[in-house]
Amino acid sequence: MKYLEAILISFTKEVINSIYKNFGMFFSALTITSFSFLVLYLLLLFYFNIDNLQKKILNQLTIHVYLEKDIKSDQIKEVIYQIEKIEDIISIQFISSTEALRRIENELNINISKELVYNPLPNIVYIKVKDPQKIKMVADKIKNIKGVKEIDYWQEYINKLSKIIDILNKVFIFLIILLSFGILTIISNTVKMTILSRRNEIKIMHLVGAPNWFIKYPLIAEGIIILVISNFLSFYIVKIIYSMFSNWFSLNVSFFYLMPLTFLDTLRNYVILISFVLIIFVTSNTIERYLKKLVQGE
Repeated sequence: MKYLEAILISFTKEVINSIYKNFGMFFSALTITSFSFLVLYLLLLFYFNIDNLQKKILNQLTIHVYLEKDIKSDQIKEVIYQIEKIEDIISIQFISSTEALRRIENELNINISKELVYNPLPNIVYIKVKDPQKIKMVADKIKNIKGVKEIDYWQEYINKLSKIIDILNKVFIFLIILLSFGILTIISNTVKMTILSRRNEIKIMHLVGAPNWFIKYPLIAEGIIILVISNFLSFYIVKIIYSMFSNWFSLNVSFFYLMPLTFLDTLRNYVILISFVLIIFVTSNTIERYLKKLVQGE
């Protein structure tokens, strides 16, 4: 127990000593990494919010089925029966031409039905599809039903929107990957510079028989400390900014809600976990490579 305690104390002293001797480099790495994490969190939030917006738009898509003008009531029932037999449909709402006219009058607070010779509005069936990706397939089946005059589901606009969002998503993914590599490189270079600045001390430690893990782990710990501090600093800055922006957004943009703050907490956990694994792997390889060079006198 005392042996483990002595090792832990020595280990902690090594980490503190390394940070103290190279504080300028440590602070620079911490600042740059914090800013990089801040940008990374913002990019991830943009990516997931745009993806969420696309899903919401697609889920709210409705197929408008306009029926023939002179269609009879029994034919309308048959059309609706045929539509109900199609798979992937979750809701069907029929609005008669009379009902449509009444709704317009109520909405505009006018009375035009008495002045009309005939009602120009068609009978409409509103259809919601379970899977937005199958909306074209469902629409094509409905077109073949007798009594259907026209179908509208704004496929052209949805395709354009999907293409724009797909391009944005690819750009964000590229920037996220690029920034992640940048963070790993910064921390790896900091560890490398620490090794070079302490090369004489490390050589002496190796000559007196210090085990590799005693030399290696304090350097890994330094990279982890930079990772944890910079991550939490950037996270709480982003959380404050995102909270303020979400409140403003909810008041001014009523048709779309941003991802909740709880999602940001989940995002932080994943970022820390993935970063932690990658940092250990990258810094460990960097340390192994440069320790070999020092031992061989390169």
